[in-house]
Amino acid sequence: PYDPICGPEWCSISDWSDPGNLVGLNPPLHVFLEIKENCPFVSKHHSVWPVSCRKHESSLAADWAELLESDKNSDVNFVVEGQSFRAHRAVLAARCPVPIAHERMLEGTSKCDIVIDDASAPVFKAFLRYLYCDEVQESALATLGIGLLRIADKYCLEDLKMTCAQYLWKHVTSDDVWDVLMIAKELEHDQLLRKCQGVVASSWSKVLSSAGYQETLMQAPALANEILIECATATQTVPISDSESVSGTKRMRLR
Repeated sequence: PYDPICGPEWCSISDWSDPGNLVGLNPPLHVFLEIKENCPFVSKHHSVWPVSCRKHESSLAADWAELLESDKNSDVNFVVEGQSFRAHRAVLAARCPVPIAHERMLEGTSKCDIVIDDASAPVFKAFLRYLYCDEVQESALATLGIGLLRIADKYCLEDLKMTCAQYLWKHVTSDDVWDVLMIAKELEHDQLLRKCQGVVASSWSKVLSSAGYQETLMQAPALANEILIECATATQTVPISDSESVSGTKRMRLR
């Protein structure tokens, strides 16, 4: 904050103020240096020297995002749903506990082309951005949260897993609860699973008519029935649908 030549032998901090804010944030922090007598670097009439310090905004995340988008010096290419995503092996090795670059190779192309067949292109793009920038945008969580949670689990990224799970836990509704419940059960995420079971129990009729449930019922009826029983047992409620009426209340018969 001041000329290094004018060191502690000539000056010392006499007072400082940080009105209503943390150190380094706006408004600027004011530091007052007491200049000792006969200091050769400051005029005699400057007995107190105010110095303003502002927080330094790091451009690191923006720089890494630019590197990812520019493809500069990239040495690996991921193919996801026909789209190419260039990346850098050194970044992947440093950021990801599980080596992504050892995935199944795409036949007939160079060894630097790696096919990813268990994630959508938008999910993989958001995943790469997290690896480079250590952040995930809320808009990505809102639309890709389930996919990001799955890929984070696959590559053992605990911070990303926690971020995705917390977002889903907070925002799950009866409209998407079946899909969230399925991933929670798949990954054995107990907290998220209990939250989903509670949402299901409070809106049985809507959940049983949802596209997610109907798809599971068609593809794996035993699994759908198992999940319903688990929800009913955990919440001590009875699934309600339009299939039959018992004592004036419409309920679904569990097989």
